[in-house]
Amino acid sequence: MTDNPEEGAGAPARRQAEDTGRIIRFLIGKALLFMLFPAVLAALAVFFLI
Repeated sequence: MTDNPEEGAGAPARRQAEDTGRIIRFLIGKALLFMLFPAVLAALAVFFLI
């Protein structure tokens, strides 16, 4: 990875922070998906049982 001198000294740390934020958002999204999936299945099961 080549550093652009016009970006300044904080650019690598800023890129790493953006990547970390993207990873955290991805993991939170996956966790929410896996928490909602059983709830949706349970709702469908109740709907079909009635």
